[in-house]
Amino acid sequence: GAPSEWWHDSIIMGRLSAVALRYFAQRACRRPWSAWQSLVQARRRKILARHEAKQAVALRVWRWRTLVYGRKHKHRHKLPLV
Repeated sequence: GAPSEWWHDSIIMGRLSAVALRYFAQRACRRPWSAWQSLVQARRRKILARHEAKQAVALRVWRWRTLVYGRKHKHRHKLPLV
């Protein structure tokens, strides 16, 4: 069986406490990391949504101009090079 001396119990308790300290330190580091990751993901989603909105506006304006003025609107009102 296991030796029943105090130093053996002390070694085991020391090892267990070291493992527990590493576990809690890792958990403490993981919380800010996951918070940072969610912040970055939210920013990325906002940037993507803003880009898609700008693109939709540009396409809407282009479609409106082509419907109202026709496709060759630019060439009709070209200024002479003087």
